[in-house]
Amino acid sequence: MARAYDSNPDQEQLLLESFLKGQPHAYDTVEAWVGMTIRSARMAIPPDEQADLAQEALTDILVAAGREGFQLNRSFRGFVRKIAVARCIDWIRKRRIVIPLWDDFPGTGDDPLEQLSHKERGHRLRLAVMDLSEPCRKLIGQRFYERLSYREIAQFVNGTNEGTLRVRLHECLKRLRRIAADIV
Repeated sequence: MARAYDSNPDQEQLLLESFLKGQPHAYDTVEAWVGMTIRSARMAIPPDEQADLAQEALTDILVAAGREGFQLNRSFRGFVRKIAVARCIDWIRKRRIVIPLWDDFPGTGDDPLEQLSHKERGHRLRLAVMDLSEPCRKLIGQRFYERLSYREIAQFVNGTNEGTLRVRLHECLKRLRRIAADIV
């Protein structure tokens, strides 16, 4: 488990030295700092990409901090975060958003920028849905993906009153909007 360190320069220098020596407590702390940055909703890094990105950041931190003459100018945590953010930015710049082309593409009249915007909104929505509780995800899935009526959900699936389901869905959608608004 990562230990908390305040911004004491001596303590941060000790943490840096322990990290460079490969001591587990220091590595866990730095790994936790990197993970918090990479998992941040603002970065919008997909979960399946996060582990590789964290490894790249940790490697870069080891290489940079291990160079002869390396000096901490400010906080070690700030240095770690700066490198993790740089790796996230590199990932964002490298990724290629693919929009499928159809044989009749020139005649569709769809604006490519509109398609891209739609795809990005869909990605943010999927991230927001993943942050919902299991009951909310299930209810939203039954209502909007399976296209079940409130009556069908209440009678055959859930055994709950229709009015109660409407209120629950309303609350779930409010949570979803709040989460989606935080994802940039």
